[in-house]
Amino acid sequence: ESVAQISKLGADTCMRVGQRRVVKVLGEGGFGQVLKCCNLETGTMEAVKVMKSRTGVIEKAKHEIQILKQLRRLDPNTRHVVRFNSFFFNMEDICLSFEFLDVDLHAYICETRLYETGLPLPEVRPITEQLVMALHQLKTIGIIHVDIKPGNVMIVDRHEKPPRVKLVDFGGAQMSGNVDFETCICTQMYSAPEVLLRSEMNEALDMWSLGVTAFELAVGTPMFPYRRRYRLLNSIIKILGQPPDHVLDKGQQTKQFFNRKTNDHPSWTIKTDVFNCFDDVAGMLSVLQEHVDPNQRITPVEALQHLFFTVKEEKGYAPKNHLFLSFAPSILCLPSFCPFNTDKASNPLRKVSELLVFAPLSPSAVLPQSIFSIAPSQYSAYAVHAKAPLGGSIGQ
Repeated sequence: ESVAQISKLGADTCMRVGQRRVVKVLGEGGFGQVLKCCNLETGTMEAVKVMKSRTGVIEKAKHEIQILKQLRRLDPNTRHVVRFNSFFFNMEDICLSFEFLDVDLHAYICETRLYETGLPLPEVRPITEQLVMALHQLKTIGIIHVDIKPGNVMIVDRHEKPPRVKLVDFGGAQMSGNVDFETCICTQMYSAPEVLLRSEMNEALDMWSLGVTAFELAVGTPMFPYRRRYRLLNSIIKILGQPPDHVLDKGQQTKQFFNRKTNDHPSWTIKTDVFNCFDDVAGMLSVLQEHVDPNQRITPVEALQHLFFTVKEEKGYAPKNHLFLSFAPSILCLPSFCPFNTDKASNPLRKVSELLVFAPLSPSAVLPQSIFSIAPSQYSAYAVHAKAPLGGSIGQ
């Protein structure tokens, strides 16, 4: 059956795709559909991506198959990426067969209403660690995923604790050192500054997206919930600081959002939005600027050495919220630890304060003193406040 016929499927059907019986339509997009199918030869469930027989889609399918074949070189026990079974033709459509996984993180958060609180930290930790390991594996074979977000992270089995996850959707993946700006498509809210500006791109863009994703998992709300690039860039600059000149200088679209200055540093200033949508992010946080620079961003190997992953669990030990809150800035310079107006329900930072429940480990043993200072707090014996970077603080 063709994609058009399959789109009319109900829950019960006897329609087939190759030697597979279609059980359910899982999703649809411009490329085609993703189906839950039963392999009639093995009796196992599979996820089948049916791609329409159009010129652009066919080229996209060929590219994805090449990437998926490269992924087979990785260690199946540590790669944390979806297993690709095979590809086949159904009439004129190209079909990609994958192992069947339970649910993506975005759907899981919505179904369980965890967008109100975020995932428990004992779940955020293994999920984040597995994703970092996946990026490390991808880097060894020179692949950039490009579109890391909760919707592209699948839980293997929602009833399994701790959760196991795998990266999916390598349709837009790129080979490191040969990134094509035209086909490098990342979901806007999770895009690194160099992607938004069309500057030089490498594996660091995946680490940015992972940092934003980890924040969303822990807090329940997207860190940068903006779909317009100007608003997104403006929010990043307010919270994290401006990308360095060497990133802006090489950006193909920098002049669309910035004005160039002469004899000044930095050489660029962000333009005023002519549509008057300049966002007032309350309680601007003073944080390190270096992580908006892809060359300075933490690597997967460095991330795996962080205490958030290496400190062992002990009986009666509280969730390592303070470890996550020190890990988050190191991966992305996530906003943290400063007072801000929690009355604004739309503020994506409003629930960070709720995470300040420290375990019996002194923050001074975990958090770099060059970044953080310790002060009393109503939450615990310690509160962590970001020190102002060199050159002063960032105010409201």
